[in-house]
Amino acid sequence: MAQEKATPNPSNLKDLKELKTEAELKQDLAILKAQVSELMEDIKRISEKGIEHIGDKIEREFEHYSEKATDKIRDTQQAADDGLEEISARVRKNPVTSVAIAFFVGYIVAKITGSK
Repeated sequence: MAQEKATPNPSNLKDLKELKTEAELKQDLAILKAQVSELMEDIKRISEKGIEHIGDKIEREFEHYSEKATDKIRDTQQAADDGLEEISARVRKNPVTSVAIAFFVGYIVAKITGSK
């Protein structure tokens, strides 16, 4: 028994109303290619906008943290200046005691580090 190739019968296929010619299939393929190309361009535009949005967000976040860091540095510098002013005021009030404390601390550090 030889196998026969079955040719599609349009009346038996639910979704196929008529057989398409090769030219019609090529035309459909060209339309599909154009639609895919347009879709790819749309995706590209959307992704570029997304990248711009992300870049803007990163820039805003960087500026925010940069300002916070600047504020913290300013606060730290102010605290250090206040501490130095307080130490200077104590030294001016008790110069002899301050010199004695400085000598004692220097002596202890020298003993610990083994300096002569």
